[in-house]
Amino acid sequence: MSNATRALILRANAIFLLFASSVAFLADIAGSFFAAGPVAALFSQTPYLAIGSAEKRERD
Repeated sequence: MSNATRALILRANAIFLLFASSVAFLADIAGSFFAAGPVAALFSQTPYLAIGSAEKRERD
């Protein structure tokens, strides 16, 4: 496999990961702030889940 092919595969992977993470981020925002989207039901039952997944959990 040539270096050009490897670079193309790496770029395609990066674009896919950027797209997938952006869609997931928008779903989290829609669910936590607007109570809409695929995670709205989950966030309505546990309101601190949206911010809790982004922050490091402190131990008591």
